[in-house]
Amino acid sequence: MRNYNTAGIIDLTCESDHDCEAFRSATVNSTCVEEHCRCTDLQRDNNATECKPLVNRVSNQIGGQCPCQVANSFCHEQTHRCVCKDGFLPSRVEKKCVHKSVPLGGECEESGQCFHQDHFAECDRTEQVCQCQEHFVIYEGSCHSIIAVANLSKPCESNEECANGTVGDALCHSGQCICGTGFVADSTNSSCLAVAELEQPCTDSNQCIATLGVGSICYQQRCVCDSNHFQFPVHASDATSGQQKIRNVCERKIVHGDSCNDDQNCYQFHVGPHEQTMECFMNACVCLPGHIEKDNVCFKASSSVNVTPASVLLAIIGTLSVLKHLLFAY
Repeated sequence: MRNYNTAGIIDLTCESDHDCEAFRSATVNSTCVEEHCRCTDLQRDNNATECKPLVNRVSNQIGGQCPCQVANSFCHEQTHRCVCKDGFLPSRVEKKCVHKSVPLGGECEESGQCFHQDHFAECDRTEQVCQCQEHFVIYEGSCHSIIAVANLSKPCESNEECANGTVGDALCHSGQCICGTGFVADSTNSSCLAVAELEQPCTDSNQCIATLGVGSICYQQRCVCDSNHFQFPVHASDATSGQQKIRNVCERKIVHGDSCNDDQNCYQFHVGPHEQTMECFMNACVCLPGHIEKDNVCFKASSSVNVTPASVLLAIIGTLSVLKHLLFAY
């Protein structure tokens, strides 16, 4: 039978002191006593204290001790913790491993799963399936913008009724005018704009999102990654020739608390190898020693200034001298 703390969510069962590592910190020690992790406060004469993990896990299955019973998970050789296989990530409550990338119509929990397949898809919170965002519709397996064509008060019947002057920019699909492949609607949903690559000219962020992903924006009429994302090259196939090529996307920056299997999952590609600030601990990215977390970002802790009694005395003498000077001035 497993033992839990008063909150009812932390597994305290252990076989050795190693299993209690999750509860140790600079002020708390934890050892395995009678198959149960016991914690003591090092600052209070080793008095008993509640065991609290450095990284709070809401489930004892993903990130918990092996053996692993969850589908698509395995036991990590070094940490002896249950982690999700490649291509999967912990679910919202970490009780199962869900697909990182989900196609339109597939089961999802977060919109991020849908973005991997289509940049204009989202996870419907009610149905929990990937679907096209508002003002988009599925056409030939992907999400296409719906546009409202001026002077067209009835469902369209031909591509000519939807044309905006550019061949192939718009077409008629199931009575709706939509943007063709390589085009996306403007902010007013009245015309189609050509999609744009990184640093290419743009007038609307959707032009950038179509190629770079949801972390891109149109800034000063150029497609760039926003502050929470960074430029990352990936292999892709040319839609026309089928040849492999390198294209840029905007990848989300790794932040404190992100799920991980090892330190590599916490590597911050947007900074150099000597500027890394996180490591993987208990299947979550945490700050390296000597760093502190603020707003999910790890910063190098600034060294505190040592104040010696001599410096304090000199400061007092200096203050008294100033006061004496002011008194005599009056």
